[in-house]
Amino acid sequence: MKLAGCMLGSILLSLAVGCSSSSSQVTDEAMFVFHGGPDRDLALADVPANIREAALRAVPGLVLRSAEKEMEDGVWIYSLEGTAGEEEYCVEVSLEGQVLEVENEDDDDDADDDDDDADDDD
Repeated sequence: MKLAGCMLGSILLSLAVGCSSSSSQVTDEAMFVFHGGPDRDLALADVPANIREAALRAVPGLVLRSAEKEMEDGVWIYSLEGTAGEEEYCVEVSLEGQVLEVENEDDDDDADDDDDDADDDD
């Protein structure tokens, strides 16, 4: 059954490449079908080197722990999560290796906590 699924994915990808105006580009719809949805967890070893390197340059000392490839506004991006020191980060990188966003996950939590405390009557 797995082999049939892989073969179907390969056929769909081949058709999409053959039907596109540029054989080097695959349509978003074909990628959606081929990858089984808009988000896809990846092993860190499966993340292209230029993507990993961009994330590591963006946050000095970053130790990567997970990666996901996702569709945002019709564009595929890699979202890499990890830690640097005691801080947790999420780095979004384009297919070309351009860092799109660096989020310090701990800062978001602190900001939310401060807002919640301000609303308390205690």
